[in-house]
Amino acid sequence: MRQLLPTHDRDKCAAYLPVVADKMGRRSVIFATLALMLSLCGLARGQVSATKVSAAEIAALSRRQILHSISRGVNYLLKHEKPGRFWETGSPSDDYWGGQTSLALYALLEVGQTTGDARLEPDSPKIAPALRFLKAITPKATYVASLELSALTVYPSGGPLYRLAVRRCTQYILQAQHADGAYHYTWDGRKPNENLPNDWDNSNSQYGVLGAWAAIQAGMEVPGIFWLRAEKHWRSCQSPDGGWSYHGGGSTRAMTAAGLASLFLVDQYVHSGVHLHPKPDMDIAHGIAWMGAHLKTDRNLYYLYGLERVGLASGLKRIGKTDWYRQGAGEIIDAQDPVSGGWSGYVLGAPSEAVPTSYALLFLTRGLNPVVFNKLQYDGPWDARPRDDANISQWISNVFEQPLNWRIVNIGSDPRHWLAAPILLITGHGDPHFSAGDVAKLKTFVNDGGTIFSNADGGDAVFTRAIARVAQRVSAGRYSLKRLPPENPIYSVQFHLPSNIGLMGMSNGLRLLWVHSPTDLGAAWQSNDLSAHHGLYAFKTAANVYFYATGKRRVTRKLHPLAMPTAVGPPVQTIRLALVRYKGGDNPEPMSWPFERDFMRVRCQAHLVASPVELGSLDAAQTPVAFMAGKDDFEIHWQVEEHIRRYLRSGGTLFMAAVGGSAKFMRAARRFVGETFPGANLEPISLPDKIFAGRTVGSIKLTKVHFRRRWLRTHPQATAPDLWGIRRHGRWVVIVSPADVIAGMTGLHTWNINGYTSQSARAVVADVLLYAGGSKQALKVSVKPTPIAPGQSPGSDSGTRSSPKPVSQSQPAAPRAIDLR
Repeated sequence: MRQLLPTHDRDKCAAYLPVVADKMGRRSVIFATLALMLSLCGLARGQVSATKVSAAEIAALSRRQILHSISRGVNYLLKHEKPGRFWETGSPSDDYWGGQTSLALYALLEVGQTTGDARLEPDSPKIAPALRFLKAITPKATYVASLELSALTVYPSGGPLYRLAVRRCTQYILQAQHADGAYHYTWDGRKPNENLPNDWDNSNSQYGVLGAWAAIQAGMEVPGIFWLRAEKHWRSCQSPDGGWSYHGGGSTRAMTAAGLASLFLVDQYVHSGVHLHPKPDMDIAHGIAWMGAHLKTDRNLYYLYGLERVGLASGLKRIGKTDWYRQGAGEIIDAQDPVSGGWSGYVLGAPSEAVPTSYALLFLTRGLNPVVFNKLQYDGPWDARPRDDANISQWISNVFEQPLNWRIVNIGSDPRHWLAAPILLITGHGDPHFSAGDVAKLKTFVNDGGTIFSNADGGDAVFTRAIARVAQRVSAGRYSLKRLPPENPIYSVQFHLPSNIGLMGMSNGLRLLWVHSPTDLGAAWQSNDLSAHHGLYAFKTAANVYFYATGKRRVTRKLHPLAMPTAVGPPVQTIRLALVRYKGGDNPEPMSWPFERDFMRVRCQAHLVASPVELGSLDAAQTPVAFMAGKDDFEIHWQVEEHIRRYLRSGGTLFMAAVGGSAKFMRAARRFVGETFPGANLEPISLPDKIFAGRTVGSIKLTKVHFRRRWLRTHPQATAPDLWGIRRHGRWVVIVSPADVIAGMTGLHTWNINGYTSQSARAVVADVLLYAGGSKQALKVSVKPTPIAPGQSPGSDSGTRSSPKPVSQSQPAAPRAIDLR
């Protein structure tokens, strides 16, 4: 639906335009109309008539829906690209020539970085000619210079034409800035930094600041005086109510977003000092408060792009009470043209639909980028270095060309929401005095697969000792923080770090649950110190924690639910499983079986009941399948061995698994099997064994499985389940997995785990349990195999910890041939 501009705003714009045209003395009145109307009129005021998207639709919004919308928008822009003119609609003599192409390229290149769409690579047939066109433009307007820099710096190329174009745009941005830090539409190129107290507006002024930031990303030098002027302007023109206006008058949402986004950038270069106590920017605080009280995520795409910049710069998921990204994305998708895939209108006076479509894509794409470090807000000096997390994420994004976001989470919030990022960053000095409830939330985060990374601001020993106590409480006293040896992968997973950095860690034997730096890395993060020694190593350490926690895989978790969906229909069978307790046994991931239970309930329509049982008390009538896991050597008393033989003769099955692919456990398991079954040796269980044939109720027909990188180092051709067993009377009574399944069941992607990928582990375990403890009735339903994309679980959106979609029928789930990643 196209928006309607109220009469009084149309009249105000119409009255103002001749004045602007006269002052500019240019032929670009059409684009001036666009810029002025989007800033002064409906976009600044957020007045758009549109059908409201329901709260239920917003809550149900998925990553898949957003990516589909993005894809349709990209197709629209590529379809409307014109040879030689690309997305321009004016004349080469216009001041704003190149502006629409800059905006469209900026959006398309951002989408390409996020989605990996090969059509949007800088050297692709669709993008490369447009980039060459852009590099030849000499900007004559603030919007053009800023947007051209934004587009060119998505993929910095470093070639001579690139450097020349960046230099021209940077020169415009630096010299067109007024003496008081403001900007207007154009600059005549004669007198730099003029004193023009009346010829300014906050729409152009925000794009001037954004252009300077983009220039720095391209390697250009922006002098400190630029940021001091910008700070003077934005602080001096803030309204008493905390908001900003276009050029005097009442505060508006679009211009308040402009003021906040600009001050966040200003603070990064003017107020990057290192402190131990928070020094909040009260102008930003007042602006956020105004925005929270007046925020609406309507369909003004210019305003929404500004709102997105505020949300990402602040690390806030909610501004006021509104989840700004989810609400805004819902409105944008609902406004998308169902036929063309573009957005028509929603930027008043836009010369083409490329403008609103580009703004829509920027909002959807940049806000969708994954969060890697959630920073914990607690009652203490958690924010003494307010830009530490933002600078870490930006540095990793720049170095690895993988756009990332950051976010603040409050200790009072639901810890399940913290898992939108794999790492929780805790900083501070002194004792944080976490309560029992706080510790319980940290424990939930860790048990669900999260990694905690803490830094002692100022190298404070009191904070380090307090963190060590909290870490031990999180693990219920099982583990503790210890100095990590030089061979620990945290020192080498991506960058080789000197061991004298002195990192500490708490491991459960499978992965590091907590990494702590007793030396102050946060000072370098806050000041963006990339000097060759301590500063750069601080960023590399953060990057290593990131790559360790994610297993060096691309993170795409934004908007992915971690909880399993609710199964539809009653279960068709119940599997009763004994979790064997024995001396030396260990399952370091307590959520592995709850996650597997939920997977089987949805995917296999089986109800898994798991309960701890002593090894010497197994009863096949009560628990026909028993699971025994460990990572160390173990010894079984001969009387217990005799009991196990009786358990197996009575129809029980023993499923053994080496935690982390432990060689020690496997040696002990082989010895145990040899003592329990004298003269017998473990033999491989190969495809197509009936365990994986999909012949039992709810089972998954496996044709191929996938392993993690560490396993593939020693088993490079492995594509079949690696199981070994003892067969008696035609059935497997002992099944042993040398490859780790525990991490996979938990959904972990941590580096250096020796075993199956997550979805393969869950499927292998499900098939073993259904074979050993499920109904033996063969299904007589014939269905075609359901193809599963690489890295994808059955029914999920992508290769993350999100779970399969619920089975919609109540009858037994039919077997499917699945290539599990």
